[in-house]
Amino acid sequence: MNFEIHASVILPTYNREKEIFRAISSVLNQEFDDFEILIVDDERTNDGTEKVVESFQDERIKYFVHGTSVSEARNFGVEKSKGKYIAFIDSDDVWLPGNLGKKIRVLEENQRSFSVSYFEKINVVEKTKKVEKPFFEGESVKNSLLKGHTVPPTATVFENKVFDKIKGFDTDLSIWEDSDLIIRVINCFGEPVVLEEALVKYFIHEGSVTSKLEASELAHNLEKFIEKHMEDLEEEGFIEGRLKELEGYIERKK
Repeated sequence: MNFEIHASVILPTYNREKEIFRAISSVLNQEFDDFEILIVDDERTNDGTEKVVESFQDERIKYFVHGTSVSEARNFGVEKSKGKYIAFIDSDDVWLPGNLGKKIRVLEENQRSFSVSYFEKINVVEKTKKVEKPFFEGESVKNSLLKGHTVPPTATVFENKVFDKIKGFDTDLSIWEDSDLIIRVINCFGEPVVLEEALVKYFIHEGSVTSKLEASELAHNLEKFIEKHMEDLEEEGFIEGRLKELEGYIERKK
């Protein structure tokens, strides 16, 4: 397959008029500049996001209205992409200037299908900052995700061909869809190249998806996640890790 550009950056958004300017700016400020930005807005409310996007007047930016969930938006962006590599950034996150170029470079040098970096996790509600690794100490990325670790899509870059094989994010999952996708990628293409450097800022806000879900929907997501990955989860500690994570979500809703 011939690709028109080197990288496609997928940016899903919903009601992020105040934050999206910062996210787009961080992509445009990359040292590596052969990319397109596909902004996918479900526009359930008219919050002025489109006007913010138009203010950049950059021909690399493409704006779409599509979907009712972040997974649908990401999948739509991948379908419309023209780049050899696929990167993701949420509308409230930030990339450091070397993020995209460094991740693509290690993929090409190592002939691998995806890369992931350390990331700075910023909890806006609790006012905390912490550099996170994409794995638990002594564990692989896959096993860490199975045990409940989180790797945000903004910390990853994939070869486009990956999505031909795994068919994108599971739109039936309201949470853990990012962990599910990365596990499936690893099952098909192996562990990622890990950059031991925090190249992105990942923000957690009060209005997160998990904070809005009812216990029954959380349980549905856990049941489906376990069903999809039962063979891996049967090993000691994996299911217990997901149950503990679910209990934590329910406790925080009280």
